[in-house]
Amino acid sequence: MRGGKIIGHAGDGAVRLAGARISDSLDCDGATLRNDSGSALAADGLQVGLGMFLRSGFTATGVGDGGAVSLTGARIGGLNTGSSRATGWQEPGAAAERQA
Repeated sequence: MRGGKIIGHAGDGAVRLAGARISDSLDCDGATLRNDSGSALAADGLQVGLGMFLRSGFTATGVGDGGAVSLTGARIGGLNTGSSRATGWQEPGAAAERQA
């Protein structure tokens, strides 16, 4: 998804990775995600073995209870948000459980 531009109009996320299992890394650096009907990135329960990268101008815009990026219950080896920007975050924002 690195550098990609994705615009969605679905209540369940422009990019939906809920429950996905990625053994390596998830690189979203420089991506632009937008959804006018829900989360831009819906990844509740996502498991990433190494790291998730939301840097280099990563931008997410979403609406609703899930916020721009929804990571509730996610297990991520390391989360690097560098110079990212998200609008539409709702409390608890992006809840992520760091994998030991």
